[in-house]
Amino acid sequence: MKIRALLSILLFGLSMNVFAASQTECEVNGEMDWNCMCQILCQAGEGGAACNCDGVP
Repeated sequence: MKIRALLSILLFGLSMNVFAASQTECEVNGEMDWNCMCQILCQAGEGGAACNCDGVP
């Protein structure tokens, strides 16, 4: 049980690091390029709705 909790915390931390890095990478003139962000999150394995880049959140 402790291992599962630790793994969950580590994965959450990795996910937040990917999001923070991609947020900086996809910012153009102070505005977010949502298509860029969506593609990075999808490639990072977020899956689900993150891989449907047709709509802006």
